[in-house]
Amino acid sequence: MENILLNFLVPLTILFFVPKIIFRLYSIPFPITEIVLGITIGSVFPGFFAQDDILQVISTLGIITLFVHSGMEVDLHFILRRKRFFIENILRSMVVITLVAVLIKYLFKTSLIIGFVASLGFTTPSASYIFSMLRLESNKLKNWIGGKAIAGELLALIMVVVLLNISKPVKLAISLAAVILLVTLLPFVLRAIYRIVFSKLIGQEFSFIFVVAVISAFVTEMLGLHFLFGAFLAGIVSREFVHHLVKAKEYKHVTVETGQQIIEGFSYFAILFAPFYFFSVGLTLSSQDISFPLVLSTIALGLGILAVRVLFIVLHRRSRIQEPRARSFQISVAILPTLFFSFVIAEILRTNFEADVLLFNTLMVYGLVSTIVGFVLQRITTLKRRFKSIKIQS
Repeated sequence: MENILLNFLVPLTILFFVPKIIFRLYSIPFPITEIVLGITIGSVFPGFFAQDDILQVISTLGIITLFVHSGMEVDLHFILRRKRFFIENILRSMVVITLVAVLIKYLFKTSLIIGFVASLGFTTPSASYIFSMLRLESNKLKNWIGGKAIAGELLALIMVVVLLNISKPVKLAISLAAVILLVTLLPFVLRAIYRIVFSKLIGQEFSFIFVVAVISAFVTEMLGLHFLFGAFLAGIVSREFVHHLVKAKEYKHVTVETGQQIIEGFSYFAILFAPFYFFSVGLTLSSQDISFPLVLSTIALGLGILAVRVLFIVLHRRSRIQEPRARSFQISVAILPTLFFSFVIAEILRTNFEADVLLFNTLMVYGLVSTIVGFVLQRITTLKRRFKSIKIQS
């Protein structure tokens, strides 16, 4: 019992204080620090902070809340207003995914299906992390960057569903039917259960939505889909459900402010549990046989893929809306971090496709590399903007 408490309380204490201190001193995002802490502690004390059941459960809750939060950031009305641009972003992402998939197929001598799955880990922006980095930006910039991040993540989740079942057409058809059914029925189920059971229990809206989101995640897992797909869908539906509660006259206790607090509550929940997920990723990296040459080759591969992603976004925006090069570069850099999507895809490759260890390790390292590169480039562009504004004022 003492050992279990030690294994839990020590990471808890470290994760709740060290990342905040590092962020305050150097503005380094929490996830980067949490992963590095996992790598460091796992390397210094191998086996002592083994991923026991408690850490795994909390880590799973962390990744579920991250995907629910990502889903809640999806503004369907904004997407519908900008549907042409949204479709163009999906097509652009498809081209990049295909190019990277072919590259992975030949570099790692694997099948094209595994190449496509791995490509999602190399190219899909981590929407929840990206939104957390945009708090101080203008709403217009948030919408442009957020729209691209959401388009990439939504496309990737759909492709994961298809690729996981592509060799089983019947199962694929059932899975897609289940997705359509879930999207169609979940809003009505939420409203019905809330009206019958929870409408009189004032202040229970957040708990209700969270439980439904977790159940939705595991129902999709039982249906043969990945549980994160269900969490993401639950987030999208929950956002619309909250807006319905705010507008409905019979629920006067749910004000606009209350609705905003419910949505923001999931970001706080993610802040509480996500550190354990990133810490466990660091422990996984520390337990892998990751050599210095592998890190160097991953950095080289990563920089190449990141450059292609930036190039395609800049070209698209400059040809589409004649946007200044600096502005296009700023937006493209903001959606470079793949972070937990790389880690999730790496785990899918290992468990569902029995992919090569080299590919798994490369993806895990790349998730951290893409996030660090994105952070550094964002800092450079921010400092350039500040220097330019100071120069103009003087």
